[in-house]
Amino acid sequence: MGMDENLQRDIIETSIAQNERKVPQVTGLNRSLATSLLDQMNIDYKFEGTGNLITAQNINAGDTVKRGVEIKLTLGVAADVNDTGLRDVPDLNGLSMRQALARITESGFGVNIVGSGTVFAQFPRAGEKLRAGSEITIRGRARSMNETTNVTARLP
Repeated sequence: MGMDENLQRDIIETSIAQNERKVPQVTGLNRSLATSLLDQMNIDYKFEGTGNLITAQNINAGDTVKRGVEIKLTLGVAADVNDTGLRDVPDLNGLSMRQALARITESGFGVNIVGSGTVFAQFPRAGEKLRAGSEITIRGRARSMNETTNVTARLP
């Protein structure tokens, strides 16, 4: 490939990138925060329903849309989200990784999983305030052989 072909390809890729936007996670945010974020990103949107909380979005966070594509945001009400869009981080210690993942997604957060088995650490800590859509890191470890042997020995 010659220099002119590389330059032309770079110009085309830049042009395409300028016409595309990655959709942010706005589920869990209040209406004014979602509006501000989407306006800054130059993404078209439309609200459906009543309430002040975004309870759903028709295009998944991280998906790419072309300029001019409108995302639909469903409004609702939730008692656990205040006007700043902050939520309490749930206590995940001792849960299986699968249970923790379910609890995190139900709470409107993203997740970063390190390890497997049972949750023994999380960041941020339980009870801290975090913006909906933010990521919680959970660390898991497998049960020790002693714990597994004790459980197996008690089975009939």
